[in-house]
Amino acid sequence: MEAGGSAEFSIDAVAREAGVTRMTVYYQFGGKPGLLEAIYDDIAVRGEIGERLPLAFQQPTLEASIDALVAAFAYFWASERSIIRRIRHIGALDPELAQSHGSRDQRRLEALSAVFTRWSTGRSQRATARAKRKAELIYALTSFEVYDVLASQGRSEAEITKDLQHLARAAAGLSTG
Repeated sequence: MEAGGSAEFSIDAVAREAGVTRMTVYYQFGGKPGLLEAIYDDIAVRGEIGERLPLAFQQPTLEASIDALVAAFAYFWASERSIIRRIRHIGALDPELAQSHGSRDQRRLEALSAVFTRWSTGRSQRATARAKRKAELIYALTSFEVYDVLASQGRSEAEITKDLQHLARAAAGLSTG
């Protein structure tokens, strides 16, 4: 996977790099999607998403929850930015792998939706629909692609986090102070 192309992300290339047989890789991971999931799981551990994400659900306000979610995703994207960029590019070229990206992204949307649901309990259908729309806007703002563009401009993780928190609060109709 060094050169960053999809041709380098094959079971044969991984087996060759690891010094094992192709069947060993299949036995351990069940194919490219399983291998990609293992890579994502490893990045998630190093990016502390499992520790940081639950904090968003423990916050006393919607604003604090949004800030915690944005910070968790920014930290995660920053943790292995070059690797994440490569595997997302590979997934864009390989439909078999695109499903992994989609399911990971879907989990991010579900986390955002859960935060809004927590704060919109007992509200009307209209309010629930608005909350869903706000979660979708923040979902877009917290994508790797947005983070990567901002980081490419030379911004630090802290600057990006602050900017995205400001935008996410605005998208949610909250104070941006």
